[in-house]
Amino acid sequence: MRGNSRFVTISLMALMMGFSVGCGKQEPATPQASQAPALPGNWQAAMPGKFAGLTAKDGGTCYLDAVNGAVVGDVPFVIKSGSPAGLAGWAVADLKAGRLGSGVGIQLSIATPYFIVADSYVRPGLGAALKSLSLDGGGLRLDTTPLNVPPGDYRVFFLIQSDHDLLRCDTARTLRVQ
Repeated sequence: MRGNSRFVTISLMALMMGFSVGCGKQEPATPQASQAPALPGNWQAAMPGKFAGLTAKDGGTCYLDAVNGAVVGDVPFVIKSGSPAGLAGWAVADLKAGRLGSGVGIQLSIATPYFIVADSYVRPGLGAALKSLSLDGGGLRLDTTPLNVPPGDYRVFFLIQSDHDLLRCDTARTLRVQ
């Protein structure tokens, strides 16, 4: 009897070791041809967690002033993929009511949109220009970060968190990423 229990114990230990070694084995990931190679930077193809659960809708008022300190005009602003990019402008949730948003971000829109969280700041004179002094805090900036998106023409949208909504404001400007 003692020999049978020893055999059973050894057999069970061998089976458990086999299962534990097999469970730790990792299969190589299947590459997806449709994904562009990742470049270093913070732009993501998914909405940032800061805005998770918010309902996105078109709205707000905004303007993109500059990219890397250069004034942005009506023609696409040309920039190289992977190069540093800093954006500056302003974004407000409700111009008529004089309401700012509680958080801001940027969306570059093409077939696959890319997102990044931005910073709001007090921009002296903005409120006076917009006829509501409470809007001085509507400045929006993205400190220089690598533009890790594939080449293409991207429409620039500013994202403005307003209560439980995420307002998507069209800046009417385009970045041409090469």
